[in-house]
Amino acid sequence: MYLAFAQPVKDVSEPAYTIFTVLSALILLGALAYAARRWFTARDGVPAVFLAGGGICSLFEPLLDVNGGVWYPATGGIAYLTLLDVRLPLFVLTSYIWIIGGQSYLLWRALDARWPASRLWRLIGFVVLTDVITEFVGVGMGAYGYYGNQPFQVLGFPLWYPIVNTAGPLLGAAAFLLLRDWMRGPRAVFAPLMVTLGMTAGYCMVGWPLWTGLQQDAPLWVNYLLIAPVLLFAYLAVRLVMTVAGTPGVGGAQAAGTPERTPDRVDV
Repeated sequence: MYLAFAQPVKDVSEPAYTIFTVLSALILLGALAYAARRWFTARDGVPAVFLAGGGICSLFEPLLDVNGGVWYPATGGIAYLTLLDVRLPLFVLTSYIWIIGGQSYLLWRALDARWPASRLWRLIGFVVLTDVITEFVGVGMGAYGYYGNQPFQVLGFPLWYPIVNTAGPLLGAAAFLLLRDWMRGPRAVFAPLMVTLGMTAGYCMVGWPLWTGLQQDAPLWVNYLLIAPVLLFAYLAVRLVMTVAGTPGVGGAQAAGTPERTPDRVDV
């Protein structure tokens, strides 16, 4: 059995499920409209690539849930997939597309434009804030929740989660940036997988210390201590991405000092 602690079995709260699904779908429609406009006005397929990558990333959610202590309703609503005994509601898919895919796209544009470190940190802060607001809405409504000895819980939401939820899109953006020129012609089919590659690497790299504590059913005070390595790995992930992307203001960054530029249209 891969769970050290039992996942709660709860029926769906139909109003919460419906409202949260509709809210997520409305934001997704805005993201899809932007991707369509970029395609038809500039022949730029990159936004669509990132959104597709976000959808693929939703397949990773069950692994995150069983390791990180996330529960979804066991009955009711519309589930689009069941993996590792986790029944995934439809809003997981719609949310992943615009949260993981959309945020990876924003971070890629910033890295590609070589924003200075101070400005990039503000964008990272915006990604964190977006995640906190989204989670507070979903958890507060009862659409889903968290279980186990979760440290830093506020109104049912563990505040350590935005750390891993930001590292994933950031590394997805970096993976696309580094391999963009290679993904030409037939290799363009691999482009959405860059988001998946970076997202899964980011979550595992940053989240594993606390995942281990949760799976061991460690005392709550131990899991509070495990926040320290989570923060350390998150910082190292950001530092790694900024360095390889040549972010101005980061010591050792490649091509440091090159003026900021706006990313050109990219065909993939």
